[in-house]
Amino acid sequence: IFNMFIESPYVQDHPYFILESQCLIDHFATTCHTFGDSACSSGRRTFAEDASELEGMRQAHDILTQRFSIGQLASLAFPDLPYTLEQIFFYAFASLECVSKDSVEDRRNGHRSLPEIRVNGVLSQMPEFTKAFNCFDGEPMSVPDKSLCFLFGQNAIGSEKFDDGNSSSIPA
Repeated sequence: IFNMFIESPYVQDHPYFILESQCLIDHFATTCHTFGDSACSSGRRTFAEDASELEGMRQAHDILTQRFSIGQLASLAFPDLPYTLEQIFFYAFASLECVSKDSVEDRRNGHRSLPEIRVNGVLSQMPEFTKAFNCFDGEPMSVPDKSLCFLFGQNAIGSEKFDDGNSSSIPA
């Protein structure tokens, strides 16, 4: 669903999304320089896929936190592994990007970021990940709050531009 909405002209061209879109484009381009190689070209070209992945992960994490208590999320998921249920959730997301080298080469010219950029770009935008893995300020996977990008919702930069005190207002 996020892919269809983000790829629509409404998001691509509407002034409401300009700041949020540019924030994500810049974040994934920076992630490309931090974690990628010289052929990495995330940013504007990969925006729709990167933004969809991030917003989808945020929704999935919201569902996870509705289903499990804080104590359950912090408990070890399996007796033989030193990872909490919440950490396993993030590992499961990362495992979706385990692909063969040929697939990575195909992605260099497509509209998707390289696997390591998709994973690190998305997860570094999630304070929940930073907290679950005890990342410290200044580490590559710990993005300062002022650098977090929200395309949708109450934390989106543009939401302030159209807030008339009526939470149901929708930009034209």
